[in-house]
Amino acid sequence: MKTTKRQSREKSPKSRLRRNTATLRRIAEKEMKRLSPADTKKMSGEDIVKLVHELRVHQIELEVQNEELRTTHVQLEESRTKYSDLYDFAPVGYFTVTDSGMIREVNLTGARQLATDRHLLIKKPFAHFIHKDHADAYYLHSREVTESKDRKACEIQMVRKDKSEFYAQLVSSSMKDISGKTLIRSALMNITERKNAEKELKEHRDHLTELVEDRTAQLGTVNERLEKEINERKRVESESIRTSHLVALGELAAGVAHEINNPINGIINYAQMLANKSPGESREQDIALRLIKEGDRIAVIVNNLLSFARDAHGAKCPVRIHDIISDTLALAQAQIKNDGIHLNASIARGIPNVIAQPQQIEQVFLNLISNARHALNEKYPGTNKNKILTVTATEVTVHNQPHVQVVVHDTGNGIQPGIVHMVLNPFFTTKPSGVGTGLGLSISHGIVSDHGGTLKIESKEGEYTDIIIDLPADRQKK
Repeated sequence: MKTTKRQSREKSPKSRLRRNTATLRRIAEKEMKRLSPADTKKMSGEDIVKLVHELRVHQIELEVQNEELRTTHVQLEESRTKYSDLYDFAPVGYFTVTDSGMIREVNLTGARQLATDRHLLIKKPFAHFIHKDHADAYYLHSREVTESKDRKACEIQMVRKDKSEFYAQLVSSSMKDISGKTLIRSALMNITERKNAEKELKEHRDHLTELVEDRTAQLGTVNERLEKEINERKRVESESIRTSHLVALGELAAGVAHEINNPINGIINYAQMLANKSPGESREQDIALRLIKEGDRIAVIVNNLLSFARDAHGAKCPVRIHDIISDTLALAQAQIKNDGIHLNASIARGIPNVIAQPQQIEQVFLNLISNARHALNEKYPGTNKNKILTVTATEVTVHNQPHVQVVVHDTGNGIQPGIVHMVLNPFFTTKPSGVGTGLGLSISHGIVSDHGGTLKIESKEGEYTDIIIDLPADRQKK
């Protein structure tokens, strides 16, 4: 049941005191009317004293009630002042806005927040002080508040009378006035400092993130550099170990070669004398020729040992790589043709000369072509369209320096992944026993290294093998 305005007033202490005072007055007037002057004369002294006493009691009651009324009035004034101070000087702005968006009430803090006198804010649209970019947010906030009984909060940007801006948090709830109209009561808090702190914190966090990313990138670069240095050191150490092995083997090879070379030459010479004196196509001549053939084979091995032992064969000079490759292919062309191998040679025009000892580089190419022939014959015993040997020469840049790159490519059986790194070791061979000495690639690698170049092997088992040689180019002329 609704409480009317009249009932509300009757419940207040002030109204109760007024009602009691009026009742006492009516009682006193009634008593006076009841006692006419004639009746007073008829009253005895005792009745008069009694009547005076009653009137005196009523008077005292009236005085007490008047004092209570004054005390209650003072308390009400104090409460109103206290409430007014709490309302006006609260640390947040309080706004009461009608359902049409007009400001009905505002405290002093709210007026200061908007830099406008309080009386000028009354009946002004609250939305007038909302930044245009946040108008939709305030509209949605107001609608949520009016449709819900719960308090709602939002953060919006406000604009003061002097056009300065600040961020605010708005906490609102709805209520009904005595006429039943909807009002929105809002507490407005200035959160600009918090927003600025959050912005600075975000910028600081972004800056730290950027620093961490930069530092991580730097560490990654340093790590890559260290890995390269470690790998280079390992390579140098491995090369040093291999070189020391080659030196020891070279000394051994030189001794063995010199010990074998003279006797084998004597054997070949005597066999040649026997072959010359023997009847043609006789058994004696056949045996002599076999001795010469095997002796020549031993002589080749000895020469390889001597090449392995020596550091160089003559002085280096500028040479055309085209001439060396052409001479090498001319020497091997008959064997390549007999094996049914398709030869493709591609030498780029205008490639620079290289500083080299021609016979040594030719020996390297002959060895590589011999290995390629063996791989192709092993995979394709007869003629086959895929039995291909390709030799290419191009100009490349290695470590910002011009180089000539020669690639010997064959489509043979390739090399097993687990032994690719071992094929450059002395006496290591993938050929069957008795077919190779295992010195060819090792000698070739040593010759190329002595010329300041590199020899690399790329292979896929069952498909192909690439021997890649990079030799420093002559910078003087092509």
